[in-house]
Amino acid sequence: MSEFPIHLSAFHALQVQYRQQRQTKELGSLDDTSSPVERYLNTVFFLQSTLSLSTNCDFTPVPWPSDPRGPPVATVLDVAHCGIDEDCLQYTYGTTKRLTTFIRAIVTLFQSASYYTLTGTEVPSALQHAIQVLDQRLHTWTLECENIINLPNAHTTEVMKLHILAFYHAACIFHLTHLVLPLLAHDEAHRPRPQELLHFHISQVLSHLQNIEAIKRQNPRIFSSQAASILWPGFIACCEARREDRPRWMEWWEQMLTYRIGNIASLYETVKEVWQLHDKRDHGSSLQPAWRVCLRERERLIIAL
Repeated sequence: MSEFPIHLSAFHALQVQYRQQRQTKELGSLDDTSSPVERYLNTVFFLQSTLSLSTNCDFTPVPWPSDPRGPPVATVLDVAHCGIDEDCLQYTYGTTKRLTTFIRAIVTLFQSASYYTLTGTEVPSALQHAIQVLDQRLHTWTLECENIINLPNAHTTEVMKLHILAFYHAACIFHLTHLVLPLLAHDEAHRPRPQELLHFHISQVLSHLQNIEAIKRQNPRIFSSQAASILWPGFIACCEARREDRPRWMEWWEQMLTYRIGNIASLYETVKEVWQLHDKRDHGSSLQPAWRVCLRERERLIIAL
């Protein structure tokens, strides 16, 4: 997966090129109208860059800006991204603009929250407020919040909805492991409830992913044998799975290997290494998920697509 940054930078370069061409034609207009090609490039870059950022371990923790004017919560959680094709996100990637924005927001907040957890200093009230707002929006989200497209076939629509739900529960796991549990690292009295939520969301991700594969097996004429689910939800969830739940996850990964897509095997090997690291360390001994520690120690770049 070492070529992925090149792939991503190429998408970004094309984005810039199309945007410049459009603005030149419009005499520098900032009109948000974009061509189908530009909207597609914007959408692909939005999703893929988000997933890339979410698993990037090469970052420097930064304190939350002291300027009360920025970055405001509204900016961090803004879902009104112009030029993003919501239908493309749902049909191609099985997620939504809102959920992708949640993931980007978690990454932004984590970069600042980790500064305070690592230095042992007090988390600013503005950052705490931003985390609380994100927490509220995550926990009030339902599938009905989204304008879900209707595909021609009921089975493909159901698979898409299941994948969106898997993305949602994985985003909740991402939130718990990056913002909630690290900030409760020294508060044993309040850790059990988030831990219960964590395992609930993990079980939901697995259930939805297993149901997707079951529907595909039952309808081979509809679904391509070469089209696998996006791996981000499964990777984020299974890395936190309890030891007794891992055999079910291993079954799912073995199913995914049958798609014969290159990054599936490498991600599965990473998962096994993460489980080994998980078993060696005390559960509350790290302020970051075990998979982050594993990737950083091995200087490994992944993209869970």
